[in-house]
Amino acid sequence: MAEKRPLCQYAGTIEELRLGDTTVGGASGGAGAIGIAPEYITANKTLTSSSSGYQVVDSANSANYALTLPDATTISEGAIMFIVQNDSGFALTLKNDSSGVLGSIGAGVTAAFSLEDNTTTDGTWKRTFEYAPSGADVIIGDDVVFESAITQYISVTTLSGTQALVCYQDNGNNNRGTACILDIVGSTITPAIPVVFESGNTTGISVTTISSTQAIVCYRDAGNSSLGTACILDISGSTITPATPVVFNSATSESISVTTLSSTQAIVCYQDGGNSSYGTACILDISGSTITPATPVVFNSASTSSTSVTTLNGTQALVCYRDTGNNQFGTACILDISGSTITPTTPVVFESAATSITSVTTLSSSQAIVCYRDGGNSNFGTACILDISGSTITPGTPVVFNFAASTQISVTTLSSSRVLVCYQDGGNSSFGTACILDISGSTIAAGNQVVFNSADTQFNSVTTLSSTQAIVCYQDGNSTFGTSRTISKGI
Repeated sequence: MAEKRPLCQYAGTIEELRLGDTTVGGASGGAGAIGIAPEYITANKTLTSSSSGYQVVDSANSANYALTLPDATTISEGAIMFIVQNDSGFALTLKNDSSGVLGSIGAGVTAAFSLEDNTTTDGTWKRTFEYAPSGADVIIGDDVVFESAITQYISVTTLSGTQALVCYQDNGNNNRGTACILDIVGSTITPAIPVVFESGNTTGISVTTISSTQAIVCYRDAGNSSLGTACILDISGSTITPATPVVFNSATSESISVTTLSSTQAIVCYQDGGNSSYGTACILDISGSTITPATPVVFNSASTSSTSVTTLNGTQALVCYRDTGNNQFGTACILDISGSTITPTTPVVFESAATSITSVTTLSSSQAIVCYRDGGNSNFGTACILDISGSTITPGTPVVFNFAASTQISVTTLSSSRVLVCYQDGGNSSFGTACILDISGSTIAAGNQVVFNSADTQFNSVTTLSSTQAIVCYQDGNSTFGTSRTISKGI
């Protein structure tokens, strides 16, 4: 066996590397700031114990290459083993020794990696930091408070390119369910006057748009035996008029997620505490401001949590969840809809490990992407493409978008080939963080990670305003207030 050795042994601080020589190795290809000559990546490349600890993808590169890390048993643990500088306009896919995809390094990004465990050939690699000297993938707008009290169970939906609706629990007003219009001009957000839609303690909130003047919010009404409840919100300008709430599940309801099928129909998925915590779905028919729930249907006959549902088309939805009856695996199921009748199809596992904080969004009628916390891989933030043909789901290869414990995950579609995921980054002081995920076929490439809130960030919910802009709402740990920001794609 080759002698184990450190490849880079960069001795400076991360901040010195960030602020020193931003080309790291120097424009002339010399040793530069880290004191080691670079090797250039000009094709798919597999590193060995004799490779340079400084790898560079040249700006002239015109392809999405893959970099395979070396046999970890030949490398020493600790310190920074590799610095990878991607000067190209394409993401670089990162793989372990057995060609498992670990994630990617976005265009223009420099990332450093250390080896935490070398007892197996794949090892356990940690992305020590990531830095984009210029051309960040996302641009963060100013923070705007929409609720000056403790704000929880946040859910936001788009009404138009210049208006969103956020629903939440207002702890400063007896935990009542509350809604607020957010008017957006450029990157400036102006909150309207909040309106109470549920006077009881309200949790598990999920809201979806019916039209530019109407939304439906579903929630657990703790003031009424924790029953699953829905309410129409009519909107005129910046004024919200709640209709009479309607119970859709006469039992304790958890893990609630709702999506729109048409201007007269939505589907809500939830954990039914009155039926062994089974995963259950229910059609909500809408006429004016009146909701008529149909007969609920079980889609998973086991305890079900971390539920997230998205519309594929007017007669089909996709629900993702944590299946406690099957080792807590991440699972997906097509729900076929005919009138007010739901027919669940055969579920498919997309992650064979404990999966939580699931969020799914549609890319097209035949493809979706699910983001989640992978308990089988250090709780890393992970994404997986779900290809759909009829009622059959084919999961792609999962890709890590955050090499640290990730929670409060929410994803939204920018286009059929791009999404934005927001999350709490446990590897960076629980800051609120955003990342662009680019999709080509069934391959995901993660871009730069950008902090949108430099404090503990809870209850993230993000929604798309346009193909280049989204709005994220969250609880800001600096104040616990309900806060919002725009996030725009960089030029």
